[in-house]
Amino acid sequence: MKVAVENTSTLGRKLTVSIPAADLEPKVAERLKEVSRTVRLPGFRPGKVPASLVKNRFGASVRAEVCEKELQPSYQAALEQENLRPAGMPEIEPVSMEEGKDFEYTATFEIYPEFDVKGVDKIKVERPTAEIGDADLEDMLAKLQQQHTEWKEVEREAQAGDRVKVDFEGKTRKSEGNDGTFPGNTAQGAQFLIGKGSMPDEFEESFTEALIGAKAGDEVKAKVKFPKDYRTEEVANKTATYTITVQAVEEGVEPALDDDFAKKLGLEEGGVEKLREELKNNMQSELDAAISNKVKEQVIDGLIAANEVEVPNALVTQEISRLREEAKQRAMQYGAGDNNLPDDIFPDEMFAEQARQRVHVGLIFGELIRENDMKADEDKVEAALDRMTAQYGQADAFKQYYRSNPQAMAGIESAVLEEQVVDMILEKAKVTDKATTFAELTGA
Repeated sequence: MKVAVENTSTLGRKLTVSIPAADLEPKVAERLKEVSRTVRLPGFRPGKVPASLVKNRFGASVRAEVCEKELQPSYQAALEQENLRPAGMPEIEPVSMEEGKDFEYTATFEIYPEFDVKGVDKIKVERPTAEIGDADLEDMLAKLQQQHTEWKEVEREAQAGDRVKVDFEGKTRKSEGNDGTFPGNTAQGAQFLIGKGSMPDEFEESFTEALIGAKAGDEVKAKVKFPKDYRTEEVANKTATYTITVQAVEEGVEPALDDDFAKKLGLEEGGVEKLREELKNNMQSELDAAISNKVKEQVIDGLIAANEVEVPNALVTQEISRLREEAKQRAMQYGAGDNNLPDDIFPDEMFAEQARQRVHVGLIFGELIRENDMKADEDKVEAALDRMTAQYGQADAFKQYYRSNPQAMAGIESAVLEEQVVDMILEKAKVTDKATTFAELTGA
């Protein structure tokens, strides 16, 4: 096998691979023999079709089949021979598949950049510290009661704190070639908590003002001014008038903080005191995660600032696709369509910067892992698995699912390895502690 490499850009590579005819033709001949044993043609018994006729009828397709089987192993062998690490899938183009000639094809792809990670010892990290006080716990209990509010329809006018069910339609001023409509301008059966910040920022003030005082069956209007950088281009820096039809007004009744409430949350024994204990444990987990995230953000910012790396476009494209699918899933959770949502609702530009940064960080982390020959600590993987499955009633069954699913376990191991990289960096970085509060850290 002959291999030639051409640099098409800093990271772009074009492999030309040639497989000698002497190696390929015997495989083609053998495959034609196999075909001749089973092929059925008019006037011939099975297995008695002349070899020349089989070759004339099926030679081209058999050759293509054999060449296709040669692609993957020869491509992998060529990468190993030339010591190349491709980033993303290659574009394969056959050059020659003629009988008696070498099978030749090209593979075009990008490679991972080669670099050494710099500046780890110069990274500055301000690590937040906080404790969970009694006031934090009482505030969280109050929020828990709010979350379990029971709603009932009322005939009175809507007021702050009520929940309303509405249909709405928004339109901008008409212009040439534009009837005033735009993506996402209508909804049916949308629910809002009035004056509770449950609406997007652009809508909160105007919708709240319009809905307070309205009753079921009323039609009210609200004007919404969209910012210049709004994600929907058709309404960016424009004002839309929304016609809102109130379907229902609901009043909320919060449950009392008593043993019955604790049982409703699944605590059959221990009552309110057990609820406080469980909630404080959950808050501690949330606090630990918030501190970890704050530290990790600073580590990532420091690594990016100190390490300018050329990012393969293929990896950015893959990450954009992944972020788009996540956005679709979130949209589905809020009732905005199904899996058939068109991609143009979430254009590439929405995710390009985030995707590029994620790939950049991934490349740096990957290089640190390779440089230090790091592997996921088995005890930490087990602890992470315990944390993930503790929230389920049948933790053992979920653990078994993860252990029997290599892809799911790989995700946990990757997250643990990432934590180990951050811990390694913190040992070398300049770290100072800063006191803060649970509410500030978690946004509670």
